[in-house]
Amino acid sequence: MDGDKFLFPRLLAPVIREALADTPVVCVLGPRQTGKTTLVQQLAPDRAYISLDENNYHQTAVEDPEGFIASLPDAVTLDEVQRAPALLPSIKRAVDRDRRPGRFLLTGSANLLFVPKVTESLAGRMEIVQLQPLTEAEKERKPGRFLNALLEGSLKPNITGGIGRSEPGLAVRLVAGGYPEPLARAPRRARQWHRQYLRGIVERDVQDVARVKDARELARLLELLALRSAQLVNASALANDLGLHRDTVDHYLAVLERLFLVRRLPAWHRNTAKRLVKSPKVHLLDTGLAATLADLTAADWLATRHRMGYLLEVLTDRKLDVQRDVVKNERRQNYENRPYGMAPMLLQPALFPAPHPYNWTTIGSPEDLDNASLDDVKSFFQTFYTPNNASLAIVGDFDVDEALEKVERYFGDIPSGTEVNRTGRMDTTLTGAVDMETHDRVQLPRLYLLWPTVPGFTSDQPVLDLIGAVLGDGRSSRLYRSLVY
Repeated sequence: MDGDKFLFPRLLAPVIREALADTPVVCVLGPRQTGKTTLVQQLAPDRAYISLDENNYHQTAVEDPEGFIASLPDAVTLDEVQRAPALLPSIKRAVDRDRRPGRFLLTGSANLLFVPKVTESLAGRMEIVQLQPLTEAEKERKPGRFLNALLEGSLKPNITGGIGRSEPGLAVRLVAGGYPEPLARAPRRARQWHRQYLRGIVERDVQDVARVKDARELARLLELLALRSAQLVNASALANDLGLHRDTVDHYLAVLERLFLVRRLPAWHRNTAKRLVKSPKVHLLDTGLAATLADLTAADWLATRHRMGYLLEVLTDRKLDVQRDVVKNERRQNYENRPYGMAPMLLQPALFPAPHPYNWTTIGSPEDLDNASLDDVKSFFQTFYTPNNASLAIVGDFDVDEALEKVERYFGDIPSGTEVNRTGRMDTTLTGAVDMETHDRVQLPRLYLLWPTVPGFTSDQPVLDLIGAVLGDGRSSRLYRSLVY
């Protein structure tokens, strides 16, 4: 690394200096490898420095926290303090005896705010500063004016992949992320760094902050969150996809937050009460790490846009196997292992004989899932995820001419795909009664009576829907009251 080329000025440096001038304990928290150690050593180069990553210091701090703190000089920097949380009550007692400002400068790679005893014992004695990965302003060594420009209305969109340009475009910046170390590497080597970084955290740091039965499950959850970054948190859906219990997913999400890998962004609403009940969104804290986990490169920015299906370009055999397992697990939970759950698998093909498209259930069969290849999936996306097979909905109070101009500006350069042969209306070919009997692991027998009716969206469909609801929809229906009550 060439001199100070990859030493970046941090916008929080003045905040930490100010805190050291009037607060006994200052704690800089943030993900590993964001530059916490470098920053605190630059701000206070003359202070004694102790890293709790070193085994001898760590062992002494854990076995005798009171003696360890008593042996320290008046002003000291303790790095990675989350590795020995037993030190914090001892620091509190030391501060109570001597409240001079700037005595303890701590750093931590786990969020101490999630540990109630810590925040209670050091309340009023400690100021916490959270250091995030590098901002774009810090990477450019410029003052940060993003919010100012946004509020002033002077921020102009320039969305481009940035490939082949002298100045990095948005995609290049997003894929690079904000960890200082991978910024010094070529993109392929940077992705390798991200993978090693995550492996190190999962194998070592997780055990410092929580009990996790299987760290590999935690890594799988993070990978799934990377594919769903900036989406609403649905712990039940994540649990179903991963084959885990809902409580386990909630616990793992809390662990990932504590390690500064993900952040839940609360919902915004003008009504304060609604903010509290609406679902938050989940974001990976660093876009570079998220891009690596999702197998996204800067070149994919425009490529995936042209395909209109984000899965196409990031899909690999490994990713397909993960998705295949997710669907199989969904089939087991919603059909195979649910009482009477296999009935639709038998009734639907009988009601709509082949080649009617309803002859196949949307969940598919295990054989079809196993036989689907990567080329099959890509061919599907290339055929159906194209502008000529899509609808764009524009809603709200807007000017039509302005809307059309913007549609042309933002979507006009996306090429059409191949012509899609649309399937016309197909009536069922069922000509007579079909009697079926099957056996399953249920307590009581169940009788199904089904008839094909008119096609959907015809004038008779609403009438038949209403008659069906009156006769058999729910406990208040006439057939239910006659046959069950």
